[in-house]
Amino acid sequence: MSLALYMNPKVPPVSWEEFSENLSVFENSYAIALDGYVNGPPVFDAKFKCANFDHHSGVCRFGTRSTCGQVYYAIKQGIFSCLKSKDGELHINVFANHCDEDVCLSWFLLKWHFPQIIERPALARLVHHVDLIDSSSGSFPVEKKIWEEIAWIFQPYREFRISGEIDKQDSISYLKVVEAVEARIMRYIFGKGKSIPIDTRYELLAEVELAKSALKCVVVKEVGPQARIGIAQNGIPAYISVRVRPDDRWTDTIGRTSPFLPINLFAAYDALNKVEENPDEKWGGGTDVGGSPRVKGTKLSPFEVAHVIANAC
Repeated sequence: MSLALYMNPKVPPVSWEEFSENLSVFENSYAIALDGYVNGPPVFDAKFKCANFDHHSGVCRFGTRSTCGQVYYAIKQGIFSCLKSKDGELHINVFANHCDEDVCLSWFLLKWHFPQIIERPALARLVHHVDLIDSSSGSFPVEKKIWEEIAWIFQPYREFRISGEIDKQDSISYLKVVEAVEARIMRYIFGKGKSIPIDTRYELLAEVELAKSALKCVVVKEVGPQARIGIAQNGIPAYISVRVRPDDRWTDTIGRTSPFLPINLFAAYDALNKVEENPDEKWGGGTDVGGSPRVKGTKLSPFEVAHVIANAC
């Protein structure tokens, strides 16, 4: 069996139809899209020999497992035994356009799906907690000790993101992050992991009141890798996290810190797309978190985004 990871950070999310119907170049192979590479809900198609594991678009966020949770479930439920190949060998091509915790852990699970690895209790615990944390975009409360272990495992990605290197969209650099995290996951599940203090600092840039819900929304720059924990702990209902890019555009994440708050993020996406007028990519996401176009970012300033969201939500 062979697995290959294709990292394409400069490729905008594609539709399920585009992904599933244009795989003839990979003869005798299966294709798996991870965590936003395909703009759509999770699906497995035996006819086209492909699958999408995702929890961003077209889903109820708190009712859908994270990508790594879906991959773990699929492996434990026998997905590999259902995959067939005409030449007797199993070839799987995995596609991603990001290198966050969810992608790194999903790739690890696919690559190391063998019983001696996948059955380790420490791996099950890690998937469980990353599932909770990623599904809530970092706001789910977990024990400090667990957070510190997870902070160490995914430190290569968090440093890559906070430094701004992620916005250069260099596929080789993304793959190096995945490899570095993979090595730390392996150490962790064999009892050789470490822990580091979490850093929940953020810089408050602005604050607005949402017109339709009368709740507070803040504009922040994340300083610490676990800034969203600090946002949630401070009782802030909604946030706009902004990061300036090398091309002088912005990468924005918008979210609410609980799925039970009356904040309609889909209204925010629609309103922002009308202002952005980007024919190639759209603002989008799920019920609890979303953001600017993944590849091109946004031309709107943080304060313009805040004004649009304040009126839409």
